[in-house]
Amino acid sequence: MALLKAGRSLGRREVMNCPSILTSRSTWRAPAPIWIVRAVRDCESGAVKPKIDPEAFSFRLPFEVRDYECDMEGIVNNAVYQNYLEHTRHVFMRGRGVDFAALVREGVHLVVTRIEIDYLWPLRAGDTFWVGVSVERMSPIRARFHQGIFREPDNRPVLKALVTGASLDVQGRPARTGVLAKLFD
Repeated sequence: MALLKAGRSLGRREVMNCPSILTSRSTWRAPAPIWIVRAVRDCESGAVKPKIDPEAFSFRLPFEVRDYECDMEGIVNNAVYQNYLEHTRHVFMRGRGVDFAALVREGVHLVVTRIEIDYLWPLRAGDTFWVGVSVERMSPIRARFHQGIFREPDNRPVLKALVTGASLDVQGRPARTGVLAKLFD
């Protein structure tokens, strides 16, 4: 994604000097994947663009926040969001024919190797929301899951995440298997 100003792409120096470009870090970051549109406040107009596109997800799973998932501030604890993401990935993969128990019996382990999460808006007890997931092939043994959480009924973005997973054997070495191919059929 290129940041545009007066019909042309902004250079790194221009981006760094524009204080209203919203990123989670103060250093330069590479462009976001296609499905994510980083929140950007245009330096001239001040307009804010959306953070993530709810239409970009191939699978959705609805949830409701339970009281015990909230911390003392009355919002969902940050670690609970990873439970939502993991459950959605597992339901998505089961729907594509991936049986975790059978894989373990065969000596194949699907593991998460990296998670990047941007928290955008808090959820509170009783909120209804949905978690979306899309997957992209990185290699024969790795896949990246693009995930987002959206509050209902207004589809307000709550969280965006990139989760990288790999297929390993029982010794922890990369394992080629046809399992990941099922995710892309």
